[in-house]
Amino acid sequence: MIRTITYTLEIEPTVKSLVFHVGIFKTLPGCGIGGSLHLFTDDGNMSDGELMYCCADAIKKGDEAAQKICECLLLLTPSQRREVYEQLWKRP
Repeated sequence: MIRTITYTLEIEPTVKSLVFHVGIFKTLPGCGIGGSLHLFTDDGNMSDGELMYCCADAIKKGDEAAQKICECLLLLTPSQRREVYEQLWKRP
């Protein structure tokens, strides 16, 4: 399934912004287990290589939202990525 998602606001490469946007992303049809971002959102894999794989998968699927999120995650430090991941699992 190909989803076309357009964010009208820019996603800031901050922990708070990414927790918010990934939280919304996971509620979209077909993204309950993270869609193109599942390596990060569900498996906790957050190296540059793994995130670049997610980004390539998002591009292949035409998933602009996942692509933008991946690009922002790549701008974060490893500890900031870990914080995003941990906060996602604390969400109700």
